[in-house]
Amino acid sequence: MSKKKVMAGLIALVSVASSIIPVSYASNEKSALNTEVHASQTQNNPYIQQYNKENGITSKSLNSSLSEDDETVYKTLTIYYQEDVKVGKILAQVAKDTDVQIKATSMKKEDKIDVMHKIKEAYSSVKESSDQKVLVDVISHFNCR
Repeated sequence: MSKKKVMAGLIALVSVASSIIPVSYASNEKSALNTEVHASQTQNNPYIQQYNKENGITSKSLNSSLSEDDETVYKTLTIYYQEDVKVGKILAQVAKDTDVQIKATSMKKEDKIDVMHKIKEAYSSVKESSDQKVLVDVISHFNCR
C-alpha cells in the first residue's frame, strides 16, 4: 500500500476523530502561536509532513493562519505520532528490537503490520497498565483504518 493510501486512511480517521476529540479554538494571537508550534512540529513529524505534501501546504503558507480543519488535522496527527513513538519505545524495551521504533512511526503498510504483530507478541510481557493501554489504543486506531 502506498504512502498516499496510508495517509488517506490517517486523514479519514482524523475526520472521524475530529468529531469526537474536543478541540477549542482561540483568538488570532493564539492561532499565530499555534502556527509557529505547527511549523516546528512539521519538521519532526512525518505524518504532518506527508499531510502537508498531499495538501500543498508549504512552509510559506504555514506563516499564515491555518484553517480550523488543518488545525484539527495537525492536532490529531500529532497525537497519533506521539502515541506511535511511545509504542516504539515500549516495544523496543520489551522485544529488545530497536528497529521497531522506526517501524512504529513508518507510513509503510508492512511496517505497521509488523508493529501490530510485535504488540501481540509482547503485550503479555508489558507490566505497566499505562503502557498496555497505549498498545491497545494504537491497535484500535490501526483497526479503524
